[in-house]
Amino acid sequence: MTAFVRHNVEGVADSMGGLSRVDACLTIFEAAALLSFCIDSVMAGDVVSCSLEMMVSGPIAPVFWLGVVICGLVFPLAADIVSRHVSSPPLLAVAGCSKMVGGLCLRFVVLLAAVRYGMVNMSVQSFWM
Repeated sequence: MTAFVRHNVEGVADSMGGLSRVDACLTIFEAAALLSFCIDSVMAGDVVSCSLEMMVSGPIAPVFWLGVVICGLVFPLAADIVSRHVSSPPLLAVAGCSKMVGGLCLRFVVLLAAVRYGMVNMSVQSFWM
């Protein structure tokens, strides 16, 4: 965002290509981390895989696929690739905002996908053991 605001300052426009490459690498790393989180959730067991299923194909799936995957990963990566060939500071600014929206959606989805259970009917002994 700072590069967008200061893109008319001498030297900033030249360094935006390097920043774009770094951002593309970080986006690929984020996608790999999300994939490893999903794989680990499947392998963890019944309750955790139930949370993942709710996140990927349940009622909050549109927020995951549109918000996290499209807004947070695909669009910023595509914008970084396009900006390597065509210098467009507004496109990079929109991609940065899109990545922030994707991060917010990820936090929202992880909180909503948590499997909740009630401790009201549990005895003290079963709760602590």
